[in-house]
Amino acid sequence: PITAPKFVAFMDKLPELTEQKDVMLSEEHLNASFARMDTKGGGEINEEEFLENLRPRYLVNAVVSMTDSMVVKGGKTVRKLEVSETVEQLEEPMRDPGLHLMRVKARTEKDGKVGYITISGTNTTFLVPYDPTTAIEKKIEQTMQELSEASSRMQCYIDTKIAELQTVHTGPLAETKTALMAIGSRIRKVQHERKSLKSRISESRKKQREAMESEKRRRQDAFD
Repeated sequence: PITAPKFVAFMDKLPELTEQKDVMLSEEHLNASFARMDTKGGGEINEEEFLENLRPRYLVNAVVSMTDSMVVKGGKTVRKLEVSETVEQLEEPMRDPGLHLMRVKARTEKDGKVGYITISGTNTTFLVPYDPTTAIEKKIEQTMQELSEASSRMQCYIDTKIAELQTVHTGPLAETKTALMAIGSRIRKVQHERKSLKSRISESRKKQREAMESEKRRRQDAFD
């Protein structure tokens, strides 16, 4: 079994981490990395679990097609990949000689489909290196977007029905109008809370980036 102390000791001996100031990691960072791999929380991981975390993977950053050939032109679409999907790299990325796009052979974790994917285009990055934090953020973004769209559709429907009942003041339909107005109010409250949550998430990201930059500068100063 691999424990946190063994992992830290091993990583501390890697030249890639000890000789390059841009990638120097503290013991705290290494322990945090181990904790991320120790999904069971038992304080140790086996070789299979360790290697699982070393698999080169990408996160789908924008909708892109997976095709059956390295060359884009003439290739058949295996299927569309959606944002936030994870794919495993099977071969080193190569450049399409015709379009000069970097492409990679990969397998989708969702359904095991294998094919070639463009990493980035002229103005769009389709695949980004997999990171658990980024993956969670993408899922939150996607869920919030879906919530926003569903809320907007529901609000539009309710507003339409309330307008149709505008002249009704008594009876069951009047009660229905009152109920619809209450639902509309709750939807607006949810939309407000969603915007507030989105703002807090954005602020948290900003603070995280600032903390990482600060730590990087501190390490560079210490290295110098």
